[in-house]
Amino acid sequence: MSIGLNRTDFEQLRRSGMPDAYPKPTLAVVQELNERGYAVDVTVLNYLVKTARVQPSRVGQRNFSWQAEQIDAVASILEEQQSFLPAVVASEAFGFPFATYLKALKQAVEQLRIESGDPTVAEDPTLFVMHVAPPRFGRPARVSFTVCDDVRAHLCPQESGNLPFGVGTRTTTMPRVDDSAVPPAHSPPVSPAVHHRNGMAFSAK
Repeated sequence: MSIGLNRTDFEQLRRSGMPDAYPKPTLAVVQELNERGYAVDVTVLNYLVKTARVQPSRVGQRNFSWQAEQIDAVASILEEQQSFLPAVVASEAFGFPFATYLKALKQAVEQLRIESGDPTVAEDPTLFVMHVAPPRFGRPARVSFTVCDDVRAHLCPQESGNLPFGVGTRTTTMPRVDDSAVPPAHSPPVSPAVHHRNGMAFSAK
């Protein structure tokens, strides 16, 4: 089982179920492999050609033409070398496949496009807070995304004032407490205040 995207997942998640056109020039190969989660550039591809690890067809003096099978061969080599982009490494560390990460991100982006009325919203993870539930109690790890409050305020100004408590990066203002007031001796202990920052809860003790 591959850690980066295999061809089926690549076409489903990156190309809306449609196969790409082949052969591809070298720069397009780099783009595809990056989208599949591999850390690779033109220098790496040229080295693999020079060392005969892969042999794409030559076009002219310096250019190459890559078939899908040759690109998949490069992906296998990069798998062996553990040459992945940070999002793939993070997904592996958290215990879910990179494809699961991409599916959750795409769902969040599609929802934001609907809410904002802007179909051009980029598939950019920095627009969201990522929530990870680690594997436990016999179920696999899960990942989801909620839009950051500043992003929602920018893209959905009509909704930015109605966010639920604790969503995204919103900070909720708590009522001011008179520090001089001393509770009666019979009062129950006061629970620690909980501050929300960047989608995470911190208990102030």
